[in-house]
This record gives sequence, C-alpha cells and structure tokens, in this order.
Amino acid sequence: MTVWKPLSNDKFGLIKSVNDFILKLEINREISFPNFLKTEKLYFFSDYGGEHKDADFISYAFLITDLESVLNFTYYHPQLLDSLNLSNRIISYKKLNDKLRMKALYPFLEFSNNINGIIFVLLVEKSISTLFESQFQKERLNDYSKWKSFDFEKLMRVIHFISLFISGLSQPMQDICWISDEDNIVVNDEKLITITEMLANVSSHYLTHSLNKLQCGRANIEIGKNFEALCSIPDLCAGAITDLLTYYSSNDIFPDSKVIVPTKKDTKTKINQIIYWFMNNNHNLKKVCFSITDDKSDRYILSHLRFHNLYNYLGL
Repeated sequence: MTVWKPLSNDKFGLIKSVNDFILKLEINREISFPNFLKTEKLYFFSDYGGEHKDADFISYAFLITDLESVLNFTYYHPQLLDSLNLSNRIISYKKLNDKLRMKALYPFLEFSNNINGIIFVLLVEKSISTLFESQFQKERLNDYSKWKSFDFEKLMRVIHFISLFISGLSQPMQDICWISDEDNIVVNDEKLITITEMLANVSSHYLTHSLNKLQCGRANIEIGKNFEALCSIPDLCAGAITDLLTYYSSNDIFPDSKVIVPTKKDTKTKINQIIYWFMNNNHNLKKVCFSITDDKSDRYILSHLRFHNLYNYLGL
C-alpha cells in the first residue's frame, strides 16, 4: 500500500505526469514518505533559486512537515544557534561566505535531519517558458494583473506543485499552512490574501477529501526567526542543486539520473556539504529531486536525480 494518494483525473497535464512519476517511484521503493496520519496540521515551507543569469534551471524547493516537528524545531533551534555562536543569524545559501555561518552549516543540516518530513526539489529548464496552456496563461493573467508575466508563471507553478503535494500527502480535515520565503510572488499582504484564495481554489480541484483551515504566509521578521530558519532548509537545497546542475550543463553534460559529487576539486565546499547531506535518506527527513527538461519537440522529460558520492561510487 502506498502513502502517496494518486490523482485520478488526466486534465492536469504535466502535473498528472509528475504525480504518476512520484507514485511509480514509491511503488518501486526508490523514494519513501513520512507518516503524517496523526498530525493535525501540515506545513509547507518553500524557497526558489536559479533566477540569476548563469543558472540553466529554475528551482522550486519545498519542505513538508508536521506540527510536532515544527514545535520541536522552534524549541531546540535557538539552543542550536547559541551553541554555534550564531545569535539570530539565519544560515541561508547566499550568506555562506560568512565564515561563522559556513562553520555552522553541517551541524544545522544534521539538526534538520530530526524533522519528520520530506524535501522536494523540482528543477525546470529555463528554456521552458510555461508549464501551462498559453491560452490559460493569458486568461489568468488578465484576472491577476498584480503580477508580471514571469512572476505569475512562477506563482502558478508553485501553487500547482503545492496543490499536488497537499493532495498526495494530506489527510481529511487537516490544517494546511504554506510559508514562502520572501519573494516577488508574495511581496506584500495584499498579494498574500489573493494567493491564499488562489491556493484554496486550485487545490480543491486536486483533492478528493476535505481540509480544515488553509493559511499562507511569508518568512520575515514578523513571523519569527524559527520559521525563517525552516525556510532556509529548502533555500540551501535549491541553491546547491541549481549551482551543481548549472556546472554540469555549462560543461555540456546533463545526467539523466546519476549525479556525481564532487565534480572536480574546485567545486564549492558549500555545494558538496549540502549535496552529501541531501543524498543521505537514512534519517527522518527524506529528500528527493526531480528535473523537468525540454526535449525540443513540445514534450517534457521527467527525471529523478540521484546524487552519489564520487569515492563511494568508485569503491574507494
């Protein structure tokens, strides 16, 4: 019996293909899911990467966990920061040039392994301008003129991915809370209210059961440092995996499934540390990465990326 609840409607196009792909991987025991049966509330923390000009992929990273793990994290995380002399600093990918943050990276990642949850990282090739029907985009963009075209496409991807995860992993009458990193798609409270309505609408088409409350928020000072720290976990994954895959792509290599780390001696230490942690699924926190690439004939290729330690791979 699978944990993942499959979609039965083919009208969801690419999202249905992602759903079928996830289900197949679970059936084949290539991925496993945490148990969310007994929790009252599921949390979805998201961050994004790859928008800088050198990147070849846009990344969407999601940490899905339960109320109990969030409460444990918020209780013990300040103690971890004190032990690492970090005070109120957040360990974000872009700030790892700070020596103190870099020194704390591995202990923070190991601490995160106690979370009962799963990290999904989805990489979308930049040559793919939209994952939706072009007419759908035009109609919806007229309804939601608060967003620029690029930001609206990004928002719709995130909302549909989260709706898929809610459908696949939630239980009847659970509360759902989505916290996004501060980003153009959730730049103010007015947009956040609209986004909450959009997520409720879209997810209702995916779900075969009823939920209780649905909340949306963004990680900032007002919501608290612990929630910012929980968003930093998908931030680290999105940043490292995007940079690693960009390295491969810049050398005219794109691995279909096996990604070897380190790629060479000058691969950034922060990338190696994060990827070594990501490839280890022997803890409460599971991790999985997919890519969506364009095969140049109006079709998409879905791949499950598996990261391998070079020295273990060579038997050294």
